[in-house]
Amino acid sequence: MREIIFRGRRIDNSEFVYGYLWTKDNCTAGRRTLIMDSIGKNYEVDPETVGMFAGVTDINSKNAYCDDILSYKGIIGVVKYGIYENSTDDNKGGHLGFYVFFKEEQFYRKDIMYWLGKGEHKHLLDGGENQ
Repeated sequence: MREIIFRGRRIDNSEFVYGYLWTKDNCTAGRRTLIMDSIGKNYEVDPETVGMFAGVTDINSKNAYCDDILSYKGIIGVVKYGIYENSTDDNKGGHLGFYVFFKEEQFYRKDIMYWLGKGEHKHLLDGGENQ
């Protein structure tokens, strides 16, 4: 079974925290996005920085999360989750899962396992911090 972990930047110091994602509604403070770490401590995080663990690692054994950047020999893509089709795919209904999005439409494979086996990745927001 795949481990479900999220990553987000803490509001108080901008460091990444890893764990379980949840939200808390408060009449005075509004909705807050929090991540509870492995010892049960909660941290408020910026919701724009939250990414879900894709369940796979790159060639350096770094966990890949949504919105991470993948690069290989000048080819740049971003890890996404949703429905996607490969350019050479006979399955016209598409696939559901983690894939690599390319800004410019290319005839590249989109399946994440293909790319993570070839190159390194970094977080979209800061250029390199991964657990």
